[in-house]
Amino acid sequence: MARFSALTIFLVVVVLSAISLADKPDWVAFKKQHKKEYKSAQAEAKAQAKFDKNVARVDAHNKKFEKGEVQYKLAINEFPDEDPEDFHQTHHGLRPELRQNHSSRSVSHDRYARGLSPPELDYRLMNLVSDVRNQQNCGSCWAFACLAAVESQVLMAGGTSVLLSEQQLVDCDSWDHGCAGGWPTNTFQWLQYNGGSKADSAYPYTSGCCNAAGTCKGGNAPVVQQVSGFQQLTMPAADDTIKSYLFAHGPVRSIS
Repeated sequence: MARFSALTIFLVVVVLSAISLADKPDWVAFKKQHKKEYKSAQAEAKAQAKFDKNVARVDAHNKKFEKGEVQYKLAINEFPDEDPEDFHQTHHGLRPELRQNHSSRSVSHDRYARGLSPPELDYRLMNLVSDVRNQQNCGSCWAFACLAAVESQVLMAGGTSVLLSEQQLVDCDSWDHGCAGGWPTNTFQWLQYNGGSKADSAYPYTSGCCNAAGTCKGGNAPVVQQVSGFQQLTMPAADDTIKSYLFAHGPVRSIS
């Protein structure tokens, strides 16, 4: 009987400890702010362990910042409940193995190697880049990056600012793989050969919630921006070459 009582006390202590852990104010506030939900108590416990680890890393780094040992601060965003493997699985959608043999024009480095760019250049201050957007839980970075470059080219040419539809690419671009990733030359040429891009307002982004493409709504909205072609500045390239190219042509889509 004494042994049973001791076991009972031990189990109660463990349960109370788990409840206390789940009710930590910073964890509760994080879940509320970012509308986090988990499939099970076990999944939430794993996520909270990753959260605690990442918060501790941020705190340790910021203490170094206060001492002047590092030059920048860190802050908590919506991802501290993930480890690098989790994040890579849902957000790194660059897929070089999907590259198809479509024609594109490579740019000569010699043309841009003369250092003709100004010492400083910030296209944000010139209102020539779109606002930052969030792909959320979908490996659609390829779509966001390509359309951001197209949007900037429209503004560089004196056109009206319009947000283009990433969801159209995720759903309809058969040369790429939706939330499973893509490759920029495929994307630009798909746009070129398939009429162009629809507006985000007519074909809004929805795949961020569920890591899956939807059904292509090809005829439900008009094309608002065509793509006539694109160029590639092959790497490696000297810093002055890249700066001169940016100065001459505006914001680009980079591959890393």
